Amino acid sequence: MILDFDLPLLEEVAVILDAQLDRLELEARGTDNPDDFGIFDRAQHVTGLGFAACQNYIASRTGRVSKRLAFQVGPTHRTGQPMVALVNAAANYWKHSAQWGETLTPLEQQTAEFFSSLGVPLLGYCLTNYLYELVRPLPARFGTLLPFLVHWRDELETCRVGMDRPGSE
Repeated sequence: MILDFDLPLLEEVAVILDAQLDRLELEARGTDNPDDFGIFDRAQHVTGLGFAACQNYIASRTGRVSKRLAFQVGPTHRTGQPMVALVNAAANYWKHSAQWGETLTPLEQQTAEFFSSLGVPLLGYCLTNYLYELVRPLPARFGTLLPFLVHWRDELETCRVGMDRPGSE
């Protein structure tokens, strides 16, 4: 059994953010031009917050396992990319894209490549589109993403247990 105090907190955040996304989706359907009313901008913001919350969960669970290993385990997306790496890239985009220059750094380029791998251009409401592509055909909500993170956590814990065994160094 895995002791995980951080998951219930992420679940609470997901419920709140998903409810907000549901409300914004209904609001968008009720207007002729949701873009003019800032509805899509608000959905983009909520989605960015959700990815940042997921990234915080990932960081809390990684512990002393190297990031390189941690981002290779767990379920993969239909593109073959590890789900956890895709989630991390979305959070990095949300947090840092406003600081990007014309020439991307290697980390920025890697983030852009994750978006490209899902067929999502870095334009407009790319985070909401990214979430959609990340979990499609399931609903584009953070509650949908949580089972993938739990699966990742479980595999990461298996790696951690293997590292703790004598002779595994």
